[in-house]
Amino acid sequence: MPEVGASAGRGVGDRGREATPRRDACRLMEDCLPVIRDEAPRRHPCAALHTTGALHVALGDLDAAEAAFADGLRAAPPNSLHALYPVEGLAVVAAKQGEVKRAVRLAASAAAVRTRAGVPAEPEWQRQVHEAVAEARRHRRAASQNLAAAAAHRLDGDRLVAYALRLSARQPSGSGQGDSEPPLTAREYQIALLVAEGLSNREAAEKLGRSTATVASHLNSIRDKLALRSRTQIALWAVAQLRDGDNPPSDPRQDGDS
Repeated sequence: MPEVGASAGRGVGDRGREATPRRDACRLMEDCLPVIRDEAPRRHPCAALHTTGALHVALGDLDAAEAAFADGLRAAPPNSLHALYPVEGLAVVAAKQGEVKRAVRLAASAAAVRTRAGVPAEPEWQRQVHEAVAEARRHRRAASQNLAAAAAHRLDGDRLVAYALRLSARQPSGSGQGDSEPPLTAREYQIALLVAEGLSNREAAEKLGRSTATVASHLNSIRDKLALRSRTQIALWAVAQLRDGDNPPSDPRQDGDS
């Protein structure tokens, strides 16, 4: 991976005098991408999209950054270590968006692959990833961080790519079949339906006789399991389940929430 991909994001989050050159660089990269896609070796679009994503992060445009990193991951050759840079970029975006568990899992999974392969990231880029995730971790309980990091060893190869690209938990990358087990517990499914009805966390908690913290925790779990980002996406998912006639798990009391 050329150093430009990592160094483009130097000073991620800086404001002021570097904003205009970075915007110019973004426009230049976007102008060049069609030519790079058509004429360069396959690894080059991945590097160019990583650079574009890093520039968008530096400018604070996280939606554009996520789109660029995701495109870079799709453009990476199969089973290539080049894919780790956009995966780490998506970890940075997740951290800055407050998706701590996702950020930790992506960063830890990429780090584990790098360790096994003996291929460290470019130092400046490694620093940016570490700092973004460390900042996000400070806003989450230590126990939750440890659970996310412990789960990271299960994310590798196609599973890591699918998770990074937010592919449905019921349709893993490279598989034509859904998971045999329901993606949500009965309580999570119940809360998803309440979200679809337009209830707030407090209203859902009152209806279920649970705390708002418990409802919020279940919603975080739903987002993680289904790779969804917003309440609207959760609501659409729940409506789709009803439309398709999918049956939820039978007994919410088995979830053991409080």
